[in-house]
Amino acid sequence: MTIWYDLTDLIDYPHRNVSGVQRVMLSLLIELVERNAPTPVPVRYCRIDRRDGVRELPLTDVQACIRRLTAGAAPLGEAASRGRPSLFRRMFRRLPFRGALARLYDALPLGLALAARRLFRRLESGFAPLAAPRSATDGGTVAPMPLQAEDVLLNIGTSWFNDWYAPLVAALQREVGFRYVVMMYDLIPWKLPALLPRQTQQAFQRWLQVTLPVTQCVLAISECTRRDLRDFINEAGLRKVPANVVRLGQDPVAPASQGSALPSTRLPTPPFVLTVGTLELRKNHRLLFDVWQRLLERHGPESVPTMVWAGRRNWWYMDSLMREVERSRHLDGKLMILGDGDAPGASDAELDWLYRSCLFTLFPSRYEGWGLPVAESLAYGKVCIASNAASIPEVAGDLIDYHDPDDVAQCYRLVKRAILQPVWLQEQEARIRKRFRPDTWGACAAAVISACMQSDRAQAKSAE
Repeated sequence: MTIWYDLTDLIDYPHRNVSGVQRVMLSLLIELVERNAPTPVPVRYCRIDRRDGVRELPLTDVQACIRRLTAGAAPLGEAASRGRPSLFRRMFRRLPFRGALARLYDALPLGLALAARRLFRRLESGFAPLAAPRSATDGGTVAPMPLQAEDVLLNIGTSWFNDWYAPLVAALQREVGFRYVVMMYDLIPWKLPALLPRQTQQAFQRWLQVTLPVTQCVLAISECTRRDLRDFINEAGLRKVPANVVRLGQDPVAPASQGSALPSTRLPTPPFVLTVGTLELRKNHRLLFDVWQRLLERHGPESVPTMVWAGRRNWWYMDSLMREVERSRHLDGKLMILGDGDAPGASDAELDWLYRSCLFTLFPSRYEGWGLPVAESLAYGKVCIASNAASIPEVAGDLIDYHDPDDVAQCYRLVKRAILQPVWLQEQEARIRKRFRPDTWGACAAAVISACMQSDRAQAKSAE
């Protein structure tokens, strides 16, 4: 038996700095490759391509991927495992208008903007994805299948973004008989469809409909996600799929970095308050903007620290808020966004410094499958003021204060206390350091491997 870790999302990751799902994938990969986490069975690595099927990745490619992503190096995309980037990609990297694309998308109607974005991504990858997928179901040729019937294919990525992925894996699974284990982060496109474009909702639900029938075990990252999965299965009339809850690691982002050393000149000067997460509607940055406006109006800029948004910007449904941010001159300098430019988001070294140096953190999200920034904040001994939505209370329990994600006044009161009562803030930090016991990525990796090994028994039990 061999466990095949699908690294398609990491090998082709088109950004400098990882976040969300890719951070989970990378953290587990580091445990398995760099830290040599013990595994009872061999773990090998693969990439799934709609033209070549499942292809094993040499360990040298895997190690190069780890080095690139931990260093925040320039993305290579398709070329990461195939040699030198295409001529189009090399030319594209030099174009000066990449940072303005989000504004172009904002100016277009939603349907047209989605079509334009898909076309541009295809062009960026050097035209290769324009070709029709070839799989075992359409008479095309597929590279020799490295997986055997007794093996496990482990998918921890976001494969539902690719419309060809689920049908290809389903066809290969039915043909070969390997066991398929999928990590489920959340079911937000189904649970809260109003927060995402219609095309995203449809793509996600199609992926679930195709994937779940050939999945032997689901790894849910929270009890909330497991409940949502059960509700979706019942509503869709699908067969039951065993689901294990696997808690994500909560280690500090980059424990080897120098604590107080400033890794970048673009970072803020303390004091500041931090929120980490993609700039999108679901993360609820609007509420934070309103809270900071109220703080500045009532207490003046001298008493209010800078608020830092660390995260790449998703372009849909954010144009209205971003226009207000610009009109306010970034709240007259009291709002800093590390979400645009040549290196959007924050590198691991920058994120480590931000967590260590901030007064406290904010996480007002409307819905989460887990809430990694909450866990990371606690791992650094920092107070987090978060919403009480979905899985977030699973992460922090009674160690933090919660607010309703739609209640500006409630969030304002919690933030005001944290800013204006430094003694209270210090007491809460001491309480967190005393009581919080973070799960490690090593423990997470062990739980994932164990679930893969047990997937055949879980499937048999589910069928009884």
